[in-house]
Amino acid sequence: MKRILLVVFMLPLLCNGQSIRLSTLAENRVDEFSHDTIATTYWHTLSHGTISDPLNISFRICRTNNSYSVEIKMMDAGTKTVVPKNAAFEISLENGELVTLYNSEYQAICRGCGAINYNGNDAPGITLIYPLNKADIVSLQRSYISKLKLYSAEGYWHKRVNERNSELFMNYLELLINARLHPVAGS
Repeated sequence: MKRILLVVFMLPLLCNGQSIRLSTLAENRVDEFSHDTIATTYWHTLSHGTISDPLNISFRICRTNNSYSVEIKMMDAGTKTVVPKNAAFEISLENGELVTLYNSEYQAICRGCGAINYNGNDAPGITLIYPLNKADIVSLQRSYISKLKLYSAEGYWHKRVNERNSELFMNYLELLINARLHPVAGS
């Protein structure tokens, strides 16, 4: 009986915690050294792995001053994969548009590099950063993401994105755009 009461009382808190997380930023601060205003969303899954395709793709959206980027973490992406600088990341939208982003720097897969917290801390993974321009942001605000295609030196990964995860991506992008950022020191 005590367990049932505990679950009944904890369930609303757990559900409410998820909505609070989706309506707040993970980080919103001014860097003490560079004086840049930095804001980021929480990490969230964009595409889950399966038994036949174990690749997990997570994302967060970042804003430094007025520059935006999408950070991607991939787990179980292979053991000897390299993603060169300017490698394409194609995002197919449900309205038929194709948004192409380009990797900002050379990255190689390493153990734990695609991990979020303790999840996957021993799996091969990679973290990639794709800057967004204004046209990319407008396109990503207009339509859900349907498919992803990430290029590497060895080929590419192709994943579908479900509507729920696509909606979360759009919500996080909107949250970051409309966020009231901390003012830069000295302003």
